[in-house]
Amino acid sequence: EGAFAGNTGITELVFSRAPSSGMYTVYTAAFENCMSLERVRVCDKNTGVTLFPGCFEGCSKLSAFDLPSESDGIHLHAASIEGTLWMESQTGEFVILAGILLKYQGNAADVVLPDEVRSIGSGAFDGCHTVFSVTASERSLLKKLGYQAFTGADALKTVSLPNLEYREGSAFNGCPDLETVILPRSVLHLLPDPPDNATVFLYAGTREDWDKITFYTDESKAKWEARTIFEN
Repeated sequence: EGAFAGNTGITELVFSRAPSSGMYTVYTAAFENCMSLERVRVCDKNTGVTLFPGCFEGCSKLSAFDLPSESDGIHLHAASIEGTLWMESQTGEFVILAGILLKYQGNAADVVLPDEVRSIGSGAFDGCHTVFSVTASERSLLKKLGYQAFTGADALKTVSLPNLEYREGSAFNGCPDLETVILPRSVLHLLPDPPDNATVFLYAGTREDWDKITFYTDESKAKWEARTIFEN
């Protein structure tokens, strides 16, 4: 943390190729108050990069993130780039970077996600008190829900993401009114346990498909089954 904090000579940060570990990790405050930093670039879609919350805090000139949208190795959320000029300039309904929905800042009750969204980042719907439903089309590229993706969307009632494959922990925590989540046949991972609310999950696959899903433990699988209605 704070490895380059306060360095005013850095204008561009480039990740050229994957390190031996396979992943670059930029920790909290690593580039804090680098006042001359203007651009972050990842050159190769096979290069993995994880950006921790606050890693660019105070980088007031940082206006460009050139990240491959087709990569599954880019991990970030809104808190990763808070305080940057790029984030402050985002005025649209959906804040999307590298295929990741970082933040929903519209006021619709029924949200239809753009097909380009590949994953929903941590806290993307935090504070969205008027959102009742979130859906994606059959053409959607969305495959992953990040940690606490819907936490804080306290009016949310239904979620339907037809091509979802992976759900990280606590994606629906803090959604007390959530009634129904449709789990498509494409789901490969459900981790860890189902949320602590009354949500019913509707599974579109068969029992054979269900047994191919990765669960945290056998106990966790049993908890999911107790809350799931099998449609086939």
